[in-house]
Amino acid sequence: MLEKCKFTLIELLVVIAIIGILVSILFPSLSIARGTAISSVCVSQVKQLGYAHTMYSDENSQKTLSLPEISKTAWFEFIYPYHESPQLIQCPAVDHSGTGWRWGTNVTGWGGDSGWMRHNGHDAAGSYGINGYTYNDLTWHTDWNYKTIMEPEVPSITLLFMDMSWIDAWQNASNANPTEIDGSGGSFRRTYLYRHVKNKTSVSFMDGSAKSIPVRNILMLDWHKESQHRLLPAL
Repeated sequence: MLEKCKFTLIELLVVIAIIGILVSILFPSLSIARGTAISSVCVSQVKQLGYAHTMYSDENSQKTLSLPEISKTAWFEFIYPYHESPQLIQCPAVDHSGTGWRWGTNVTGWGGDSGWMRHNGHDAAGSYGINGYTYNDLTWHTDWNYKTIMEPEVPSITLLFMDMSWIDAWQNASNANPTEIDGSGGSFRRTYLYRHVKNKTSVSFMDGSAKSIPVRNILMLDWHKESQHRLLPAL
């Protein structure tokens, strides 16, 4: 008769230790893979927002969008008829479950109650914003803004939509990068968001393209007509 095989306690502990080591090795890789997949979805969404913006402009004499009116409408309402996806303005890496008027953060979206702005008949909530210099009726720096989609000198690096903690931002592309990781304050707070793997942010451009770039490189984009047209480094 064959003897039954038995594991000693030491052998069992060794097996458990090996499994633990394998899990510790694989878990970071799985986490990075998940983060990369989410980042790809995010890039796809800002690209779709760019397409919707183009379709809106094509039907409105090539004009860009108008300044938001509190408690009435904003850029996401203007372009909604061209994509009809309420969740398109929400990055999948961000929690949008908060209520009431609020700014966003690295992990939460912006939003407001019914006294703020509405989106598709509901309280607005999202995590993307528009380059404020693309409002056609901007009332300050009127010589900087793009009034039509035909005006950017280099559309492929002229920012349109990106990850933001508010619905819009006005960066001065000639400024130096903030020294603090959160952008230190002001409008920088709206764009220096580390939501994705390798500290990247999702951006779409006036030519309809989109990509993921390092957060520290956002000032290398063309935000307005006085930008210095600095080419993005290889990614």
